Amino acid sequence: IVTDRMSPAGVSGDKHDVQTTPSEAKSGKLRLTREGATLRYLYSEGGSSFQEVRSESFVKHDLATVRLAADTGLSTGALAVRFTDFSVRAAALPLGPATENEARNAILGWLALSVLVVAALAIAAAVVRKRKPAAVA
Repeated sequence: IVTDRMSPAGVSGDKHDVQTTPSEAKSGKLRLTREGATLRYLYSEGGSSFQEVRSESFVKHDLATVRLAADTGLSTGALAVRFTDFSVRAAALPLGPATENEARNAILGWLALSVLVVAALAIAAAVVRKRKPAAVA
């Protein structure tokens, strides 16, 4: 399991904070939870209970946008990602046009989403690598 937190927009250069957790699973579930200003990454394999694989400080204010995406990164391999059970829990989900604060929050939401996507891609890449037989000389 690989998590990668990218530096926020406006920071010079791409900076990544990568952490890995060994796993033999071919599929699993990823859960991100925010408790106050702490973002927790939790992972479950094969129906087991969720285990924390990472936590870090995060924004405490409301996020205006949450999006899902997938990317192969620099890999030339194919990627198949299925988001089958996605939910957002909040005290309230606002409706209406975005304000300036909501626009700023949307950028931070993209940052949070990029962490999720990179983690999902890393899991998918690990699964693909484990399924390919080793080359025979």
